[in-house]
Amino acid sequence: MELEKVISGYPSLLGGGRSTVNNLSTAGIVLGNGMTLDQLRNRLSTTVGNYDPSCACLHTDVSGIIQANGAPNPAYYGPGSTAGQFADLSYMYSKTTFEVDMSLNKDFKFTERLRMGINFQLYNALNHPFIPLASTNAAATTFGTITSSTTGIYGTRTGQLRAYLSW
Repeated sequence: MELEKVISGYPSLLGGGRSTVNNLSTAGIVLGNGMTLDQLRNRLSTTVGNYDPSCACLHTDVSGIIQANGAPNPAYYGPGSTAGQFADLSYMYSKTTFEVDMSLNKDFKFTERLRMGINFQLYNALNHPFIPLASTNAAATTFGTITSSTTGIYGTRTGQLRAYLSW
């Protein structure tokens, strides 16, 4: 019986939302005032307060680094803005997921050589939702908000039934 999986977070390229090089929107980002990627990741993965119905979102711990319009303060985190040049092309990993999967197996022996087996697997057995990192777009006014949830690597709770014959 498999009890738990540990999946490292998936990488996301932090985009500035500006086309500074040949119409590429991934021209990079600029960190300032001593902000590091780890600090930014911690802020974007820490929710504060409850669900906000006015924006249909959750807010994260970015109040100290955003402007009044909701966009990030370029003194801390901003898009690359020098025409014709790439800024820092940085990747940020999302949070690690912990998921409980279960399986049941049963073998039946009919004769010395003929056997049948039944296997049932249940993925995301606890049906636990996974709250991803908040919006990282350096040019958006929705920076630091989470507008959706995912439910682990298999989605919602999923079952799989398998039977086999062996001779």
